[in-house]
Amino acid sequence: MTKTLVSAALFTLLAVSGTAGAQSVPVPAPAPLYPPAPGYPPPPGYPPPPGYAPAPGAPPAPSPLYAPGPSAPAYGAPMQAVPSPPEGTAAYVGSAMVGATWDFGIPLGSVRDFTSHVSGIGFDVSLRYWLHPRFTIGAEVEWQTYRDDKPRTTYPITNGAVTATAYNSAQTGSLRATADFYLLDRGPVVPFVGASVGYGWSTFQTAAADIQLYDNQDSVVAGAELGALFALAPRAPLLLVAGRYSAAPSFEFLKSVHDLQAITLQLGLLLY
Repeated sequence: MTKTLVSAALFTLLAVSGTAGAQSVPVPAPAPLYPPAPGYPPPPGYPPPPGYAPAPGAPPAPSPLYAPGPSAPAYGAPMQAVPSPPEGTAAYVGSAMVGATWDFGIPLGSVRDFTSHVSGIGFDVSLRYWLHPRFTIGAEVEWQTYRDDKPRTTYPITNGAVTATAYNSAQTGSLRATADFYLLDRGPVVPFVGASVGYGWSTFQTAAADIQLYDNQDSVVAGAELGALFALAPRAPLLLVAGRYSAAPSFEFLKSVHDLQAITLQLGLLLY
């Protein structure tokens, strides 16, 4: 009985000692089924293969995927704000305009007794230079023809008089210097006032019965005008509408014409 108890105690002591020894022996990690692909680090718990371990004391190299890109090269000087083009009549400063108008002449004063009909046989060619958005200077050539029939009219002539139906005409021209002031400097309608002075010439002619008389006259011509410019579209010709009063005080013919005054209505275009 005593021997049996001693044998059981020894067997129990050996079993406990074997279990403790088995728990203290390290168990090797199982070998991986598949080795890591080239360029990828091994999974955790495995020692890195040769070539993956960083050098002692050196920081790891940054990934090329996240490296900052090269800076954009600079091309020339930095861009500057482009100034906006001038608006209104300021866009014309320093440039010239050529104009042409169709003129309707209305005779006034003493010449109206010689030829009183309104004449649409007239034209004007002008040049305007913009010194300022509201001021231009220029020059122009004007021509106008007046015609009228005077039934049973008596005209005094040298050493007598003639009474008959008279066919009268007056052809006038002038070369003038002009200056215009514009009341506005922008907008679709630009009104203006102007003045002109220059040299004028005229040919008066009458035919009564078998008598034909004519005479050439010249005079200083002065005038004042009121008009407006209409901007129909950008970069398009400007529409010109104006009225002008002109006077030539030295024109004389047959003792009945002592001067020539007229109002001229103008309609035309300005090109630039």
